[in-house]
Amino acid sequence: MKLSEIGLSDLKKFDSRINEDVFNILNAKSSVDSRNSYGGTSSEQVKKQLRYWKKRLND
Repeated sequence: MKLSEIGLSDLKKFDSRINEDVFNILNAKSSVDSRNSYGGTSSEQVKKQLRYWKKRLND
């Protein structure tokens, strides 16, 4: 079963405080972007590394 196939009612079985906002968090982009430390997979970190290496390789 894929995470995207799990319904809200199933998620509420784990914790009744879960609401529809959970779907804004439980997706691939949010997961990747949550890794926002040096060398992480977030879009911000990848862009920083791209800028760094473009500059380094062009100097």
